[in-house]
Amino acid sequence: MAEYFGVDVAKWNGNINWAKVAAAGKQFAILKVTQKNNNVEDSFFGNYVGAITAGISVGVYRYVYAKNVSQAKAEAEAIVKYIKDKAIPCGVWLDMEDSSIKNIGKANLTAIIEAEAKIIQDAGFGVGIYCNRDWYLNVLNNAYLKNKYPFWIARYPSSDNGRYNSSSTLAPKSYAQAWQYSSKGKVDGISGYVDLDVAYVNLTTLFTKPISKVKYYPAYSGNVTS
Repeated sequence: MAEYFGVDVAKWNGNINWAKVAAAGKQFAILKVTQKNNNVEDSFFGNYVGAITAGISVGVYRYVYAKNVSQAKAEAEAIVKYIKDKAIPCGVWLDMEDSSIKNIGKANLTAIIEAEAKIIQDAGFGVGIYCNRDWYLNVLNNAYLKNKYPFWIARYPSSDNGRYNSSSTLAPKSYAQAWQYSSKGKVDGISGYVDLDVAYVNLTTLFTKPISKVKYYPAYSGNVTS
């Protein structure tokens, strides 16, 4: 099975030498695009130009705070505002993890995701969902959402040291297309720790196919073992 390696970054990662990141073997980068106030992330434009110039495929993510459809639409419209003239082959990922929306219910969260996704997809971009295992299993309506959107799961080993273990039982291969396997990665060209990711499909082609056609493993149908 092919694996593709990447990073996800925001302004906290400082000035990045993308040529060195590419030389370190990173094939994709998911960039934070907008802030809570819907303004552009300070580092977005610089990271976008740096990554594509280095030959790294780009996606973006938005940390979702919306508690209703109206707020969701505003978030999505801001995303589109800043990416509408750009190539984003690795898609737009809705980061579902904020504690302020965790308890508003699956139906409301689904409505928020769908409202954001429609605006983004209508603008010509693919949409995926980022969350941790708890949100996937207990907070989101994964039975419905997994058939419409790819999932990118955050889950780290208790002794997170930035190393990738392809045989780890933590890997969400049976129910997700990508895994954020470390928050303590070290990559040449990035100062300090950086989030590290592996995709089980080529993200640049992921959004051109039905989700059911890109999974290498059986769809999730029960408890995921740790």
